Amino acid sequence: MRKKRIILPILMMIIIQLLLNLNFAAYASDSAKTVEYVIRVLAINAVKGAPIPYLRLKLEFSTLTIDDLTNGSGYIEYKFIINGSINPPSLRGLTVYGDYIVTGIQKFRIENVRHSAIRTGEETRYTGLSIDPEVLMEYSNRTVYRFIVTLAKAKLVNISCADPFSNYNNPIKLDLIVEPSAIPIGVTASNPAYEGVYFVPLDYPIRLAISRTMGRVVYRGYTTTITVGETDNLVNWMKIYTFDSLNEWIKRTLDKVEWYSRIGLDLYEEEREAESIRSYLSYLDTLFDKRLYREAMFTISILQTKLLNLDSKLGNQDRTVVIGVFVALAFSYGFSALILNLTIRKERIKFPIHIALFFILASVFFYTLPELRAGFIMFTSALLGTKISSIEPVSSAIACFSAGTISFIFLYLLALITSSKVELPINLAIRNLQSRIHRTLMIVLSIAIVVGACISFVRVIGMHGIMETERKPFEASYGRFIALYTDIYEKRFITQDTIVWLSTQKWIANISYCMANIDFSFERVASAEAEIIYRDMSWSMMKVYSIDPEIFAKLYKLDTYVLGGYLVSNETAALIPSTLGIPIGEVIQVNLILWTPDGDIHIPVGRVKVKGLFNPGALTEVRRPDGEPMFKNPDHTIIVTMNSLPMTVAGIKVFDIPWLFIIPTDEDIDLVRKAEELVYLFGCDVRVPVDGYLISYEEVHMYRVLGLSGIVVPIIIICMIVYLTMYSTIYERNRDLRILAVLGGTPRSIINMLLTEGMILGLFSSFIGYFGTYILYLVVDRISMLLPFIRGLVSLESIPWGTHTILLSLLIGTLIPLLSVYLSAIKAKTLALVSREARRSVERDLRIIGERGEFPLPIRTTMFEGDLLYAYFDELFSTKLRSTKSTGQLFQDGTFEFRFPILSENQLMINCRLIGVRRDETIYPIVEFPAEFKGSKSLHEFLYRLEKLSLGYTVWKESKLKIKIVRTAPTRRERTPEDILAEVKLIQDEIKLAKSKLEKLESMRPKVSSAIYEEYRGKYTAQIEELMRKLRPLALELEPYYDILIDEVKRISSELEKLEVAKNLGELSEEEYIEKVSPLEEQMKSINVKIVELDNLFKELRLPRGMRTLTSKRSGET
Repeated sequence: MRKKRIILPILMMIIIQLLLNLNFAAYASDSAKTVEYVIRVLAINAVKGAPIPYLRLKLEFSTLTIDDLTNGSGYIEYKFIINGSINPPSLRGLTVYGDYIVTGIQKFRIENVRHSAIRTGEETRYTGLSIDPEVLMEYSNRTVYRFIVTLAKAKLVNISCADPFSNYNNPIKLDLIVEPSAIPIGVTASNPAYEGVYFVPLDYPIRLAISRTMGRVVYRGYTTTITVGETDNLVNWMKIYTFDSLNEWIKRTLDKVEWYSRIGLDLYEEEREAESIRSYLSYLDTLFDKRLYREAMFTISILQTKLLNLDSKLGNQDRTVVIGVFVALAFSYGFSALILNLTIRKERIKFPIHIALFFILASVFFYTLPELRAGFIMFTSALLGTKISSIEPVSSAIACFSAGTISFIFLYLLALITSSKVELPINLAIRNLQSRIHRTLMIVLSIAIVVGACISFVRVIGMHGIMETERKPFEASYGRFIALYTDIYEKRFITQDTIVWLSTQKWIANISYCMANIDFSFERVASAEAEIIYRDMSWSMMKVYSIDPEIFAKLYKLDTYVLGGYLVSNETAALIPSTLGIPIGEVIQVNLILWTPDGDIHIPVGRVKVKGLFNPGALTEVRRPDGEPMFKNPDHTIIVTMNSLPMTVAGIKVFDIPWLFIIPTDEDIDLVRKAEELVYLFGCDVRVPVDGYLISYEEVHMYRVLGLSGIVVPIIIICMIVYLTMYSTIYERNRDLRILAVLGGTPRSIINMLLTEGMILGLFSSFIGYFGTYILYLVVDRISMLLPFIRGLVSLESIPWGTHTILLSLLIGTLIPLLSVYLSAIKAKTLALVSREARRSVERDLRIIGERGEFPLPIRTTMFEGDLLYAYFDELFSTKLRSTKSTGQLFQDGTFEFRFPILSENQLMINCRLIGVRRDETIYPIVEFPAEFKGSKSLHEFLYRLEKLSLGYTVWKESKLKIKIVRTAPTRRERTPEDILAEVKLIQDEIKLAKSKLEKLESMRPKVSSAIYEEYRGKYTAQIEELMRKLRPLALELEPYYDILIDEVKRISSELEKLEVAKNLGELSEEEYIEKVSPLEEQMKSINVKIVELDNLFKELRLPRGMRTLTSKRSGET
């Protein structure tokens, strides 16, 4: 037993050794052949393509590990012999020793192979692989497998991987995908907040991508490819990502500015901002190269703000030029139309001449004004879907023609639509101007002279930029400096980021600033002050200043004013006035007091140690570089070191920077230019000493009108001339105005006609004044080239010809005549209907009939247009009289009825009716109301408004009706009543057929869909309505015939009565009586049948629309 126990472990050891020698599980075949297996590993340099000799590699398989050096040919060869066959060995892990990194295995790039790679010490380990070998040869007794590993020299580099567009105070570090690479273990980046360390290949393309996660899916964001050289220690991915992200935006914006400049449009502010953006890009490049990432991110935020502002300005400029194009085209269309109406009578040639004049005027605007040229080209670019960057003659012609053609078509269609409203007053105004042509020309020339003077001397300047706002005498004691000041009311603050950015500037030698508690009472209706507490004593109304002790000692000698110890940086200590009586070495409590209407709130800020005392009187001698006291109230001043007290307490910002002084490095720096740059950059109030003055610079937005005072008197004189001329013209046209009043002209329509005359005068004056001035300056400019002694007196470039010049000429040119015409029309109220009271009383037009009152409206229409009048009132009650709830009903004969209540001033309901009364062939609208409310002001107000609105029926009808002129041959035969009755019978039969179909459709309603039901119901209802419209004129024709039939019935009845009397008296025998009565009775019966048919027809027409009528059935029963 003991021997067995010893033998068994020995046998187990032998078996394990055999398995280790075989290294793979053997699958013996039935024949059990001996097979030699060879694994070859080839290491190739990915850059040079040559084998890598003497490189140590470690390959891990499922049951085998190969750890060896490559030979001189770059190979590792491993052999083993077993009895049987094995599966091809799959590579599970790989370790590379030395400064190499794997770039590919077999035919796969390493980034396309699932794996994980880490760098530890001098080895790079790849795990999670699953790669099958390449079979080089396979015989019955020998099989050769090969693995090709591509490698490249590698090194550790820092890669900046923070998001450059995140908050620079709290940067977000991104998870970069770096392929190929390995993550080193135990190595820290130089700047961990912004950089990471990666083991990457040299002189080999490296792909960097942002890893984005959406749910469980990981995808790649921005991707770029770089190459690292042997001397490179940093891959500044943040710089690459920033410039790639901003370049397209910056290029698009700067190209737009350059495009405007190439067209000839002067954009001084935009070009200055574009130049500033270029300089910021250069500065940003320098910051990234110096690895100043926080400052670079702050500069990126500034750059984005500048780009947004520039884009906004360019967008405003785009809108301005587009509006200018449409104004110029509308002016060209209207002015050419006015010229044609004034000069040409033949309608046949007006249209082609109108087109020619329009394009001539549009071309003049295009070639004289850069702004409009830009607008034309932008319009054409959008139309053609392509960018027109060069301004060639062909491009210019295409731009002008395309924009002009589309605009002409649009304006022509618009003129056709609105012709019914504007054609009459324009034609009357043109006729009146033509009848007094000499006076018209005098007015036009007078206004044109004023317009030309305004163009020449008036300048409307929109200023947005850095301007000098204050200049005061100053004696510099600290030499050259630049001062920045916080403006809490304009919310322009100096921040710590400003200081960080300034500290990176090479032209700055020193920066001095302090932090103080600032009163924000203007912002939160509370006053903030500091308070110090020592034992049981407290002092309020204190001002806490936080300073850098070293800077203040160096620049302002503050340490010489202190008794005891002076402050040291980052020390929790304070300097206090000696007048407080607190000994040195004691600890004081600093609180913030909020004075609110609800009471005082004391917020603890911190505890500091008293290190030194100062004499308040002596401290007043400490001056800032601008000459102001450093500490305005030394008796209530506490001086602490920077960061010794918290900046924010309980969510309230305690300290801020009230001022900051910059000392430049040398005397050659232009302080004024630097000051303007700082204002433009930070928006603060900046002051600099220049030639004995302290000059303040601020960013301002304002508009100024220059030169207007010199032409006010000429404008007033021209206004008086036009006013007196138009006033006399109105008196001369007394008869014309009275005729217009008789024809229905209202005071408003007559004043509108006069204002139209003023508008036409203004347009002509503006056109002549603008282009006359331009031509005059052009001629004088050309003459000055020939005559040197007048050169420089007048220059075409001295006037900013642009959209604002056109608007100025239109404003001055139209305002003078419009104002003069309106004042003269108001003054001439004694003429014709213009003298009518502004609002008449409707009470005198009320008619009282018993308990009912009536008010007739001043419109009439035929019975055939009764449905139109009904639709007009229905639209009024649903729109302009929507506050009055009404219910309406339209009848077949054209009459109608509306019922509506009116609330009186005594809060009583007045039930009224608006009815359309038919008299012969005319419909009269009348308002009925209870007679007891005839004196109600609310009723009068409503009736006045309804009367005023009803006058618009004619214009409304013209816009709704479509007139169709049909030529037909005249009919010789006159229709008899029998013919009309036969036609009525046919129409009634068609109506009965349509109604029967409607009844059948109603019975089928549960079986059909609602859409089909509504379709057929609408079809047959419309058919019945059309047939009823045909019946209405036939019934009107039959009304005289109906009266004739009634008279005939009376005549026959009288004849029958006479015959009856003659028979009873014996004058006629029975045979004679029957012989004479029989034809009369037959005639009476026939006439009665016709009367019944006509009665049924008239009753049917008096029924409301849409009501099912059974008149024919009832008449048949009768």
